[in-house]
Amino acid sequence: MAKAKRLKILRRNFKFFSVHCAFREPYKVLLDGNFIHAVIEARLGGLTEEIPKLLGAKCKLGVTKCVTSELRSLGASFAGSAVASKKLDHFRCGHVNPVPAAECIQALIGEHNTENFSVATQDANLKEALTKLEGGVPLFYASAFGIQLEPPTDAQKSKFEMMEAADLMVPTHERQVMGLAEGKGKDKARLKKKVKGVNPLACKKSIKKKTSSTSAQPRQEGGCDAAAGGEPKHKRKRQ
Repeated sequence: MAKAKRLKILRRNFKFFSVHCAFREPYKVLLDGNFIHAVIEARLGGLTEEIPKLLGAKCKLGVTKCVTSELRSLGASFAGSAVASKKLDHFRCGHVNPVPAAECIQALIGEHNTENFSVATQDANLKEALTKLEGGVPLFYASAFGIQLEPPTDAQKSKFEMMEAADLMVPTHERQVMGLAEGKGKDKARLKKKVKGVNPLACKKSIKKKTSSTSAQPRQEGGCDAAAGGEPKHKRKRQ
């Protein structure tokens, strides 16, 4: 797989967690000793530079005092890794006496990962335990192709999809309130439609038709029109 394609997949997988778990920059990445040692041995780049470059975002990489203590206890072969861990940020774990790094990391993450940590580790058991937590935890690891990110599991995808569906569901009482409000709105709309303004045409005065001046007048007796000015003719009596 080409390097550009691997980078695209890595960022897409990380975006899944950043969206569903509300991660914000700078992203906090908790490293354990075996990851630090693997990156140094494989010469995969600077610890504080490589992950921010992959994500294209600001990151805060750090360890706990339990991680540093474990590296020192592993002898001379891990001395360089122990020195490198001291140059990173340190997250407070709250342990007075050092505990194994895996145990410390799980305790710091908690059940819901409220601090929005990502974890970089080579420990398969630790990765398995973190994928089962309620809060999503992005998991980085070192390989021959560089630093990689574990894709979200099917269980994590299903869980976040169910959470999204639950957020979108409207409770019954809210639906009832919304229904009543919608009904009232429809009633108001009907009333508005029924109330009509006065028709302007109805306010106009009716115009009476004028009778034509040329209308016929009643004829007078004698068969001639009075308006013509002629006098009526008298009939001659026969003797």
